[in-house]
Amino acid sequence: MLYAYTTADLDCSVKVFRCVSAIFVAGSSPLYAHLRTDQAEVSTPESRGFMVSMHGIMFAVGYGFSSWIGFGVYFISAGGSTSTFPWRFPLAFQAVPALIMLAGSHWLPYSPRWLMMKDRFDEAEAVLKRLHARAGDEHHETAIKEFYQMKKQLEHDRRIKATISRFEVFKTPSNRKRALIAAAMMWFNMFTGVIM
Repeated sequence: MLYAYTTADLDCSVKVFRCVSAIFVAGSSPLYAHLRTDQAEVSTPESRGFMVSMHGIMFAVGYGFSSWIGFGVYFISAGGSTSTFPWRFPLAFQAVPALIMLAGSHWLPYSPRWLMMKDRFDEAEAVLKRLHARAGDEHHETAIKEFYQMKKQLEHDRRIKATISRFEVFKTPSNRKRALIAAAMMWFNMFTGVIM
């Protein structure tokens, strides 16, 4: 009887945790969408593909760790132990990288593109120079080239944005079809529970 109670209690705790975490994960979905864009912006053109790919690889590594840790601690409660370790350890383990990232977030630069959108061009140029600093490039040619490329793109985007409406994607049948396909793909991706 004690074993059944412990397993049921653990199962209930896991379900409550998943429900609560789903609320926070759904709230942080814009963060997941923004991460790859931010990684691409602050990476040099030579390392951009690698850095963005590492995002997906690290998700897979995290899922692997999560599965193996869950598999390992399952046997503690399955053996009849009433310890709280099987649910406390996975929570504590995943908090460590998050705390390290939180501690290091002070040194993360603002997005150069966001700074430009706020008309803070000098700050954007300084961020790009810092990000693309290389030995032997005293004049920051790579950073200045990327700065002017971003500036021209922003000007182009502003010109286009002035001529179209916010609901342009829904005006023609082909655009509605594309929007529906994109929304369906994202919904089915999240429906699989991939972020849980």
